[in-house]
Amino acid sequence: MTEKPAKATVDLTEELLQAAMDGEAARCQEAIKAGADVNAASETGKTALYWAARAGDTEICRMLIDAGADANASDKDGWIPLHAAVSRNRTETAKLLINAGIDADTKNSEGLTALDVARLSRQDAVARAIEEAISLRHSDRTKALKVLRDRKRKE
Repeated sequence: MTEKPAKATVDLTEELLQAAMDGEAARCQEAIKAGADVNAASETGKTALYWAARAGDTEICRMLIDAGADANASDKDGWIPLHAAVSRNRTETAKLLINAGIDADTKNSEGLTALDVARLSRQDAVARAIEEAISLRHSDRTKALKVLRDRKRKE
């Protein structure tokens, strides 16, 4: 038999989701401090981070990520917060999510990455931002691998 979460926890989670949808950072912070589950999702699978990303609210996105929100959590259509940000042309939010380690190669249920969504929507600025952020991350990984290889050779 599966236990239901305590009503107080459910109320906090609902408060966090609603606060994120409303763009109210102070309410989000209060809910997080009170113990709201930052990875809880609505019936459609949308998390507080999804809603904040969709709204382009970088303050709430950063707060949720710092609190341990899963930036790669997908909704029932396979959309992650990056898809949500891109669908609304939220360039700065997309950069923040990519820099936080989101998997930019995640495909939604239609087989589209966030970059695909940006290109199809003709959102050139956000598409360029995604390409640049991905390129920088790849460059950082390449540099890190080179450092590791050099260390191993010296040993």
